[in-house]
Amino acid sequence: MLHRQKRPFTLAPLVALTGMAVLFSTPYLVGSHLYAAPTPRYATVVVHPGDTLWQIAANRTAANGSIEETMDGISAANHLSTASSIIPGQRLRVPTN
Repeated sequence: MLHRQKRPFTLAPLVALTGMAVLFSTPYLVGSHLYAAPTPRYATVVVHPGDTLWQIAANRTAANGSIEETMDGISAANHLSTASSIIPGQRLRVPTN
């Protein structure tokens, strides 16, 4: 029975593929422009007795916007874990973009 000798593992194919990837992608990366995301703008809203996060978001959402997305933005901007964590007198940052 004939036994084939195992070839030792080499990095040459991996190095060659990496070099080709860099060679072909560099012109695209150099010619592209990277833009930073716009700085978010906020309005300050004071929570009144009986206010809910849904009501505040609904009042600040554009006609074609999503109230849920506004609620998510308010929660993220104010580090709120739940909608019930707002209290009267609290000042909330509400995204305006």
